[in-house]
Amino acid sequence: MFANPLESTLDNERQWLEEETFVVSASKVKEDIKKTAASVSVIDAEQIEEMGANTLLDVLRTVPGLGIHQSQIFNQEIEVRGVKTWFSEKVLILLDGHSLNSLRNGGATLQYDTINLENVKRIEVVRGPASALYGENAFTALINIITKKAEDIDGAQVRIKAGSYNTQTYNFLFWKKINDVSVTANLNYVASDGYKAFIAQDSVGNSGFTSPTTKKTSAYINLESKGFYFMGQYVDRKEGPRFGIAHALDNRTLLNYESYFLELGYKKEISDTLNLHSKVYFDQMNVDNKIGVFPSGFPAPVYPNGVLAYSKVEEVKKV
Repeated sequence: MFANPLESTLDNERQWLEEETFVVSASKVKEDIKKTAASVSVIDAEQIEEMGANTLLDVLRTVPGLGIHQSQIFNQEIEVRGVKTWFSEKVLILLDGHSLNSLRNGGATLQYDTINLENVKRIEVVRGPASALYGENAFTALINIITKKAEDIDGAQVRIKAGSYNTQTYNFLFWKKINDVSVTANLNYVASDGYKAFIAQDSVGNSGFTSPTTKKTSAYINLESKGFYFMGQYVDRKEGPRFGIAHALDNRTLLNYESYFLELGYKKEISDTLNLHSKVYFDQMNVDNKIGVFPSGFPAPVYPNGVLAYSKVEEVKKV
């Protein structure tokens, strides 16, 4: 007999409705998503795989109430229910509970909008204020990225991807349970020539193609044993010319972002509604950018070599 596709679809939908989805971001304790007081969306690894997302922002574009825009200073903006700022400093982004928001401008998208998704187990998005639980930055939304652990997958995985504009991705994942110690390690490299957009006429009357090259290396490690844990992440990201901040074509821009964090802590679930969590951490971010504002010969005759802007920042955050 042939299976009835309508019955199969209805069975899948009934199973989905009957499944219980638990979240931890809304109240910091595990609870059914149907009973939480906040508006929460959950995107798991299977959904990320099915949508073919390459970056965190690819995923966030699918979340109701959120919008993604690129500003003229090259960073991505997260809009939540109509509220949008240059650096998205009103949105708190967490990686396994560690805040990725910077001290310099309060935002996290500038250096972390290319988070590797190969090691993501689920992403929980809480729309609405969450500052009472999470403090600063969680004014319009909270985005909690939860990675896979050895309990989820015990083994190793190598993935190589290739795409248009000479895009290449190499990813190595390792999970291992050794006695009471859970080990997770991830190494990722991405390189791309970027979308070559033709500009018929820029702000100074020139025409040509953009050349937004990208090279990113990132590494992540997590060790857990009997409530104690250690985790760290390193990101080195270099990007080539974008369409200039003055809307002028440019071939001299080079953006350099290097950042890392280390965190050591202890977690213990005392009851269904009470968790103990203590931690110390160290974050550092270095920015060294050269930005072409105007090309050579403009504005003439005062600036025959054009205009360049330099941005160099070192930021340290520790507790």
